[in-house]
Amino acid sequence: MKILQVSTELAPLAKVGGLADVIYGLSEELVRLNLDTEIILPKYDCLDLRHISDLKVVAHSCPSFFEGAWHTNTLWSGQVDRLHLYLVESHHENRFFNRGCIYGCHDDIDRFLYFNRAVFDLLQQKKLRVPDVIHLHEWTGAALSLLLADREKGPEEPNSTGERECRRTLNDVKRIFTIHNLSYQGQCSLSDLRKIGLSEAISENARVGGKGEEAILMKGALLSATYLTAVSPSYAEEIKTPAFGCGLEDVVKHRGSRLKGILNGIDAKYWDPEHDPLLPIHFSWRNHEKKSHDKAATLEQKKKVKQALKERFGLFDGNIPLMGCVARLVPQKGLDFIKETIRFISRKAKQHTKHGSEAQFVLLGTSPIPEVHADFLALAKEFADHPHIRLILHHDEALAHFVYGASDLFLVPSLFEPCGLTQLIALRYGAVPIVRKTGGLKDSIVDLETPGKSFKETNGFTFDSMVPDAHFMGTLERALSLFSHHPQKWHELMQNNMLMDFSWEKPAKKYVEIYRLASTIF
Repeated sequence: MKILQVSTELAPLAKVGGLADVIYGLSEELVRLNLDTEIILPKYDCLDLRHISDLKVVAHSCPSFFEGAWHTNTLWSGQVDRLHLYLVESHHENRFFNRGCIYGCHDDIDRFLYFNRAVFDLLQQKKLRVPDVIHLHEWTGAALSLLLADREKGPEEPNSTGERECRRTLNDVKRIFTIHNLSYQGQCSLSDLRKIGLSEAISENARVGGKGEEAILMKGALLSATYLTAVSPSYAEEIKTPAFGCGLEDVVKHRGSRLKGILNGIDAKYWDPEHDPLLPIHFSWRNHEKKSHDKAATLEQKKKVKQALKERFGLFDGNIPLMGCVARLVPQKGLDFIKETIRFISRKAKQHTKHGSEAQFVLLGTSPIPEVHADFLALAKEFADHPHIRLILHHDEALAHFVYGASDLFLVPSLFEPCGLTQLIALRYGAVPIVRKTGGLKDSIVDLETPGKSFKETNGFTFDSMVPDAHFMGTLERALSLFSHHPQKWHELMQNNMLMDFSWEKPAKKYVEIYRLASTIF
């Protein structure tokens, strides 16, 4: 079975968020399962080319249609570890992918519509091998589903035998569309869709409200894809409701029988505290048969990582729990909970001046929203000299690993979370998650006080609150109390969590089932 992943991100060479990690981890596991898997993305000028081997041009002057004219592209190929990668270099006068960034341009709609049409034309021209399944991700890949659906329904008027064969083969391609975050929908207009040559009939799939010119690319993909997936079972159900459906809940419900929720995995090789090159000290609990002195050594090694982080940022060094948080600072991530946690830690410090704070907090995060960035910058300045609190407001991949490795607790208070990867990484690094019960957080973290669950079936602390109320504060208190007053139970919890399997092995097999199921649909 041939799979083509169409994406706008791929770790580690083009990464903004979790999508990059998902594409890499899933594709790597598909290759391990012997599926013929290829990836295509734009050739941004900001790609980290150090991670690509055997980079070369495979086709010059590849034409693609946009705004009534044909424009040339260059198709590149290369390898990222075991992954076969294609890159589309655009020669359009607007320099769509030469902006020094992946997202955030005023014409992002045009940029990614252009990319979708270019991939479509490369398939038609047989510059790319026509796969059995095209796996599309997010609104940035939605237009390709519409283009392929349009080709399916269009009249067969080939100019040559070769084109007739290509068209018939493309008609057999199944389209899997994965919803990573329904709140990012690709709002545009029907006139934008005409730029890539979509027919009026197919464009209706994307029209908003049945009239007018407003369109949503995500809606078009939801209605035209062969099969849909969401990145966790709970999120697949949540987006059928007005609270989480972002106005598309009726469309999602309409495709209900073709929607499957699959919890993302993490790259177990990259996120591995036993071998992580970005950690100053390594630790592991991989061996179930470790003797007591080995377990003590593991605890001591993790403690040294925490001490090293404290030394780096000038935090008070004492046997108190360190809570970490690594997040994009956007409203979805529960900013009020993060702020209130900082205040909570500050109050604890004042109440326990004689023996030190009951907890410490380190935030690593950036925000694309100027107002939010300014807000957290003010907090960072307020607590710049605090012995128990540090806010680091820039992207630093190495420091993210350091925070995971040093933390005893890990805060993920998202208002909604399609899947979430940080809580899964935290588990692997021995940091006990504190999460809001939503989406993939609910699917992966089970509270220690869950009725009917044994201790070994639990792995963290959860809360339901939509605002940082007494219930949330009580959850923080429960976590700190377990660390401080029940060390043996805490160590057992850490061990259980670090041995949990949240790799891509199981999710990838579920995707293979979806690919095969989609292949049987006519």
